[in-house]
Parts: sequence; C-alpha cells; structure tokens
Amino acid sequence: MSLDFVNTYSQLINLSADADPSTFYSTEDYRKLQTLGPSLPTLSYPFPSAEANLVGESTIDVKLKSIRPPFKFTTELKAIPGSLSIYKLKNQLIDEVVSLKEAGICASNLKFMIKSKILTDTTTIGLLGDEVSITVMITQPSHNDTSKLLSDPEPELEAPKSISKGAWDKIESVLSADLGPEAAKIAVSKFKQVSI
Repeated sequence: MSLDFVNTYSQLINLSADADPSTFYSTEDYRKLQTLGPSLPTLSYPFPSAEANLVGESTIDVKLKSIRPPFKFTTELKAIPGSLSIYKLKNQLIDEVVSLKEAGICASNLKFMIKSKILTDTTTIGLLGDEVSITVMITQPSHNDTSKLLSDPEPELEAPKSISKGAWDKIESVLSADLGPEAAKIAVSKFKQVSI
C-alpha cells in the first residue's frame, strides 16, 4: 500500500460529514445513500483460478507402511496431488490395499503418523514436503456382523397365552414390598386388564 493512496483515502473520508447512526437502522435508509465513499483503485494482478491451480499443481510420491499385524503392508502411491487431504489419501489407501478393503476397514480406523506425530484428516499432502513416508496404525473395525444375524436368526420366544396364578402372586409380592399390600393389589388388577 503506498503512502499516496493512504493520504488520498484519508482526505476523501474527511470530506464527507458523519451521518447520524440512527439513519442506518433499516434497509430503506440505505436506498437514500448517494455515495458509498471513495472508490478504491483497481487491482493490477489477476486472481488465481481453479484451472491455473490444476495445471501447475505438484505431485508427490507417498510411501505408506503399517506397523502392526494383522494388516502388515508396505506400499507406495505415486503422483498424489499436493492438494489431496489426508482423509482422501486414507480412502485411496483402502482402495489400493486389498486386505484392508476386505476386512471392512474405513478411514476412521486408520491413523497416519510422521515421526510419531499424528496427521489430522484436513492436512493436505503438499504441506508435508516433496517425499513423504507415512507410518500407518490400523485399529480393528468394531461393527456388528449383521450378515450372521440375518442368516442365523435367533428363535422367537412364544408369548404365553395366559399367565398362571402363581406368576401373578409373585408379581404381587414383589410390588407389595415396594408399594404396600393394598397398592400392589390395585396394580396387579390393572396389569391383568392389559395382559394377554
């Protein structure tokens, strides 16, 4: 920013009188404004575009090595764009290593580390340097095997058609310990009305 610009800007600001703040509390008042103040100079350099970034983007070779069984592997992913996030790299690794994909490993089961420092999912590869060597820690996925439950369902217990007098007596004795004998009799009679 040049000194001439600052001087010109401060002179133009001082030319306009201060407006009463109460006049700027509604959008209707904004329509009455005749000027928005001094205009700023046009920037002389172009803004970066998405196409320009793709053309000149650097690529990085990433070496990945796991440290614990049962998923021991060493692989190298070549020509990874520098703008790729760690999260997307995790998904790319899962697609590359067949044993991870078959075991149902997802990105949340992977931890990427460089020199014992865990990398966050939002970190981009380009921030890590030209040659990257990442240590991978894998946690076993904790999911319920729904396919087993669907193929071998548990037998359903058949509800009894009637409840025996002995069962009602046990229920009443348990309730009478908490509620008292009279309240327990009332509760059991209500249960009998709703039961099967």
